[in-house]
Amino acid sequence: MASCKLPLTLAIDLVGVASRDGSWRLRPYEQRLFDVAAQSLDDEYEAILARQFRRWFHIQRILDDRMNDIYFYFPERVEKLDLPPDYRLAMLRLKNGRRRVDVSVETYEGLVRALRFSRPPKLVVSGDFAISVLARGGRNDDRMARAIVFEEHGDDPDLDR
Repeated sequence: MASCKLPLTLAIDLVGVASRDGSWRLRPYEQRLFDVAAQSLDDEYEAILARQFRRWFHIQRILDDRMNDIYFYFPERVEKLDLPPDYRLAMLRLKNGRRRVDVSVETYEGLVRALRFSRPPKLVVSGDFAISVLARGGRNDDRMARAIVFEEHGDDPDLDR
């Protein structure tokens, strides 16, 4: 069954890459956000995180790049961080002139997993931007993802609970 799943997954990801909703590489600003968030980790965990980024993954970007999710093709072979299952590395604020956007840098079950932006990041990250750390550590907070879904679709985000 697993041998049949990989070609299908790759085909779906290829459609995402062609439509610009995904890629097999992080954008430079995305890597910079993960690097800043990883600064709170000890050296061993920073090294594990760096090794995770050398593995084969696909990043899906949806809702105007507000929700960016990383999916590893062989997660069972990826070295994991010994962190709580839904650990947030950091909450960051990006500023470019008067524009700003907040981003949650998240892990899930020991793997780097997501960037959740409070609004579309394109105007902020299109030029030089500063990063300030609002919080380090903590739990992933699905309120930002639910708010994004509510803004985009008008659905009650509490219905999924």
